Amino acid sequence: MRRPTGGTLIFLSLIGAALAAPNDRAVDSFTRDEQSAENRKLPTGQQKGDLPQEIDESRFGEKPEDVAFTAFQIGRFLTAVRLATPLAENGNPAAQTLLGEIYAAGLGVPKDPKKAANWYARAAESGVPAAQFQYALMLLDGRYVEKDEAFADRLLKQAAEGGNADAQFNYAQRLLHHGGVNEQAEAAKWYEAAAQKGVPDAQYAYANYLAGEIDGVTRNMEEARQWMSKAADGGMNAAKVELATWLFSAKGGDRDFERGFRLLQQAARTGNVAAQSQLAKAYIYGYGTEADTVEAASWYITARRAGLQDRELDDLMDGLSNDQKQQALERANRR
Repeated sequence: MRRPTGGTLIFLSLIGAALAAPNDRAVDSFTRDEQSAENRKLPTGQQKGDLPQEIDESRFGEKPEDVAFTAFQIGRFLTAVRLATPLAENGNPAAQTLLGEIYAAGLGVPKDPKKAANWYARAAESGVPAAQFQYALMLLDGRYVEKDEAFADRLLKQAAEGGNADAQFNYAQRLLHHGGVNEQAEAAKWYEAAAQKGVPDAQYAYANYLAGEIDGVTRNMEEARQWMSKAADGGMNAAKVELATWLFSAKGGDRDFERGFRLLQQAARTGNVAAQSQLAKAYIYGYGTEADTVEAASWYITARRAGLQDRELDDLMDGLSNDQKQQALERANRR
């Protein structure tokens, strides 16, 4: 049995590394680097007075009193705190969740994870899925509240059952963390649920489930390719790299060299090392473009500077003339 590879656990909002990173899986001669789940974290970077990029009322359970929520929406965070605090202290879970978000992100107030944890915990008790998810992250972290993985897992499951997409993905990751055949099949269910809600990491993981041979999951390459395509369209570089290999080999559908090449270009230009090495190979074989050994070498030079080594591409370099190597180096230096 294989575990699906994908985005690392998103338990990174207050810590610098995930609890566990999934293993890379080789696909033909292509390799893939690890990808992080970038837009699903506890807010950490907003400056005081900045508005969150998206305001989803449903994450508060029930919308707080209009005046507090309106103040939050327009960036008057101190006013939102002043109005929401008495409501939260009187047990209003929406106001508690609102305060949790404000203190967690440092919106208009100094960032205070302990206060955020307190409000998230109280809202979690009332069944607000977003608060359950965020408090679960803190319980797994253990820096601002006492670490309690068992309680965190229960909260993640509750939040997942409550429809929180981030919790659904992370609960699936936790199931894999625990291992076991039953957990594999259960994880697939939650990956699919989060994938349906548009989480690229979940789409990628579920695609790998469908493409693999996992007990309790029916293999379906056509559906796997559809989900991998959605993850790639969502901007996930690992999905672009994986999908490109499937497009080159007609895995799960028709062969499409041109689209595969475009996907590798997109990912390579963002600095993705695996995509850079694969793009080099696409130039060697003329997949979706004219064969160009100098351009291939230039991309391998770029990838090698980041630490990647590939025997096939080393052989390419050895076969170039000194003039070709110089051209490749100059192209790489211009990136």
